[in-house]
Amino acid sequence: MTTSAATDNLALQVTDLSKTYRVYNRPSDRLKEMILRRQRHEVVHALHPMSFRVKRGQCIGVVGANGAGKTTLLSLLTGTVAPTTGSIDIYGRISAILGLGVGMLATHSGRENIRHGLITRGIPSERHEELERQIIAFSELASAIDKPVQTYSSGMAMRLNFSIAHAVEPDILIVDEALAVGDARFIFKCQKKMREFLDRGKTLFFVSHNTTAVRELCTHALLLDKGKLLAQGEVSDVLQQYQLLYFREPPRPTPDKQSPASKPLGSGALELESVKTNLVDRAPGGVWQTPQGTDLQMEITIKTDEYIPAPAIGIDLRSGYGNSISGFSTVNHKLPLEPIQSGSFSFSILMPLFVPAGMYRLELTLADLSTEQPRLLRIWEDLLLVNVKWSDYSISGVIDCGAEIQFRGQQYSMRQERSRRLEEKARRHEQAVGSG
Repeated sequence: MTTSAATDNLALQVTDLSKTYRVYNRPSDRLKEMILRRQRHEVVHALHPMSFRVKRGQCIGVVGANGAGKTTLLSLLTGTVAPTTGSIDIYGRISAILGLGVGMLATHSGRENIRHGLITRGIPSERHEELERQIIAFSELASAIDKPVQTYSSGMAMRLNFSIAHAVEPDILIVDEALAVGDARFIFKCQKKMREFLDRGKTLFFVSHNTTAVRELCTHALLLDKGKLLAQGEVSDVLQQYQLLYFREPPRPTPDKQSPASKPLGSGALELESVKTNLVDRAPGGVWQTPQGTDLQMEITIKTDEYIPAPAIGIDLRSGYGNSISGFSTVNHKLPLEPIQSGSFSFSILMPLFVPAGMYRLELTLADLSTEQPRLLRIWEDLLLVNVKWSDYSISGVIDCGAEIQFRGQQYSMRQERSRRLEEKARRHEQAVGSG
């Protein structure tokens, strides 16, 4: 591993990086191998050769199932594990949170672990006292800071680990599932720090099984499977391939997002027979037009050539760039869907469009949950394309979740404003009919 001045705006470059381990069935086999000069071990490829480059300011999501090689890759990047082949060029200081116990001295106090963390990260001694105060304050562990770390809960260990890693002001920060534990308030606090970290042009590696969090935070992603780098690129494309991999589907090229006729993905023998909607204004190219606040209603009919014992339906409203805006799935609903026989079946969808003006697409997913590993039947990425037109709604963020403001006895909300406008429109219609 080398560290030098950044070139071409690079934060990190990995070239032909791999890691293998020798596994012996018995401890004595290692000695026999040395004496007899015969191989007594099995070679395990924790990480196959891979190469990628990361620019400054990028947030890289690292996704993959358990055992995919994510932790091995991050351990190599941080230098806690030596590579078998290849090289890693890092331009700047790197800091990491590799699990709750990695890098922590269990029998030492929290304060001693802070000093140990500052030393191992190369922080000058004259800054230790100042940073120690900042770390203790951010972690909110003042009452336990002089107790052994082995007495800490997992949430307390996460607080200390994150506080140390962030306080050293690294150029590259690696977070490996650390935010999966701890209280919600502190997690929000950490998330805010990560966003501020990215806003300062720093580089972040974020490892999580929460694809929604990866999609929201990251711009690019790496997909690992059984130690191999299967995909790298824009986060929406990589997460799509991750989804297909999860459903036992081989990765394939991403369909053209601009084409409403993109071939649906999945292994089920299903065909979309009809899509009926309450929208009435359709522009050339198949894009529906509707004002903000419309309740989008759809009636879907699908033909299946197979019996589906445990069906699941999911809908997802996505922006033109593929980011998820809002959605719903029957997967976790208390009342499961009834089995679907071979033939045609129908269902309806309601999607309130309380969103900012812009281009959106509705994505439909069908799956079969009858086996331990869910089976992806079909994904229609462009079930419906809709251009939501501005209607004087001032929505902050990506969707109106129904927030209200009460001021001096008066209630203010987008939903209430929509109802008022509909009533006013109906009243004008009645007056026009009456005068006619």
